[in-house]
Parts: sequence; structure tokens; C-alpha cells
Amino acid sequence: MVITNWFGRLSPRERASVAIFLSLLLLGAGLLVGRSWGGEEVVLQEPQTVAPEPEPETIYVHVCGQVKKSGVYQLPASSRVFQALERAGGPTEKADLEFLNLAQELLDGSKIYLPAKGEAPPEEKIQGSISEAPQPRTTAQKSKQALRGKVNINTANATQLQLLPGIGPAIASRILSHRQSIGRFDSMEQLLDVSGIGPKTLEKLREHLEL
Repeated sequence: MVITNWFGRLSPRERASVAIFLSLLLLGAGLLVGRSWGGEEVVLQEPQTVAPEPEPETIYVHVCGQVKKSGVYQLPASSRVFQALERAGGPTEKADLEFLNLAQELLDGSKIYLPAKGEAPPEEKIQGSISEAPQPRTTAQKSKQALRGKVNINTANATQLQLLPGIGPAIASRILSHRQSIGRFDSMEQLLDVSGIGPKTLEKLREHLEL
């Protein structure tokens, strides 16, 4: 071959130069072919990290009184009183569920005290029975200072009884139940038979009551 004879007549240095030239020529040709085929640079992307969903906010409440398992319980935020009672094992047979608003939303750090039927809870337990948030005053509470005249113990309804000093919804309900069982009160002293009314409370009531 002519090319072979030509290459064979070259000196070693000339052969090396020709080899380098051919290598560069082939490299350039390869780049041109790659571009003509629309080759694109491949960029590897790092996998995206999915942020975990935030855990639901929780609160702690103290449940005590007439429940099966008194203690401090962790509950989801916006839980209700009845859910806290369920966590505490539910009410006992002696519990007075009428004392609590079972649908009220709980606040973190609140205390739920469930009294027994016929029990007059201490004032500090009444204030913390549902939550530590201040509760709006009822119409009866707002009207106590405006009480004028006397209340007939034998005809008064629950709202009228709550106008009396020291009488709340629970004791007013007990007065009505006792009145229903005995027919009528024949003396003021019969109020001492109502749970939650002692001699001191009776003395405060005398000036506001009539038979």
C-alpha cells in the first residue's frame, strides 16, 4: 500500500507526530458527531428530602374526683371534657355529671374535678373544675347584688334560688328535689337537710327567704 510505504519511510519522530495529529483529528470528529446527534449533558440531581409532617399539638390536663383513674393525661389540642373523662377510665357510679360542661374545650394545664352526687365541692375545686380560663358570669350571678325583697322557698324556681347568696346551680337543684320529696318547707331549718347548706349558709339566707 502507498500509505504504508509512506508511513514506513518516516523517521520515528515523524511517526509520533503523525500519530498525535491523527488522535486529535479523531477526537475533534467525535465531538462534532456528538453535537450533531443532540447529545445533552446529564446532570445528576440530589434526591429531595421530604419534610416530615409536624406532630399534632398536645396538652396536659389533671382529671380527679369521681373518676376511675385520677391523674394527669396527655390529650390532643382542642380536646373536650368528655374525652378527658374517658382517658381517666370514665366516671364512677357516684359521679354528678351535671356539674360539668362535657362539651367544653380544654386548655393546657386545666384541672377537671368531677364531684359526687350531693357533694358541695370546695370553692377552689369549683373554680378549677372545668378549666383555668375565667368563666363568664351567669345571669343569676350578675343579679345577686341586685336582689331586692324576699324569695319564697316553696314557690321559687332554680333561677330565683340562684339569686340567693351562696346558692349555685347544684344547690338550687337539690333544694328543688328536696322540696319535691317533702311537699313543702314548713320551716327554714329544713334547709339544713339539703346537702351543701350548713348553719352559716342558713343564717345568710334567712333575711332573703320567706315561706
